[in-house]
Amino acid sequence: DVHAERLLPVPPNQIVIGAHVHSETAGYYGYVKDWPAAAWQALFARFAVAERVHWVLFGRTPGPRYDGANISDLRGRTDFAELLAIIKNRCRLLIAPDSGVLTMVYYLDVAFPLDVISLWSDPRQGILRQGCSSPNPLLRHSPLYGAREDIRNLSVAASVKATVWGTRGTRRAPVMARRAVTRSESAVRAALGSGVRQPASDCRRQP
Repeated sequence: DVHAERLLPVPPNQIVIGAHVHSETAGYYGYVKDWPAAAWQALFARFAVAERVHWVLFGRTPGPRYDGANISDLRGRTDFAELLAIIKNRCRLLIAPDSGVLTMVYYLDVAFPLDVISLWSDPRQGILRQGCSSPNPLLRHSPLYGAREDIRNLSVAASVKATVWGTRGTRRAPVMARRAVTRSESAVRAALGSGVRQPASDCRRQP
């Protein structure tokens, strides 16, 4: 896509990971929706020496600053169509909190390979509450939850494990990532009945 080529001209052998580092809607909710900036920086630092990994940051506002030679900061430099074009044509993996970006990417009705790691405080919100399958048959979704329904309790180690799993394209999540999900299993089951691991419905077929 011309937007992706113009805004993110990376070599074809790079593993591009999109990071939506701020939901930008947190002020409208009564709980914390965003993973702390220090946690994002620690996650980026864990991949600083991974030569093939390239991070691209998405968002409307350019701050705060994140350090790393393998980071392209596109915050404030794309419109929404350009953002979606970059995710579709460049990213192997997207990490995002519950947000409009996460929702739009999840429901994008076009087939392209993408692993999505979503970060949550409240599992009763967003695409988890809706319980619908993505219309993209090549999208794999792995939600991670903060303990005690607080995203700030989500460990960097769990996110690193899930990120490595996504970049390798394996079909089985690593133990630490599975444990990060399991820790809030009771909360998820209480909110969603049988939990997020049940087969999602195709909401397009519902009246």
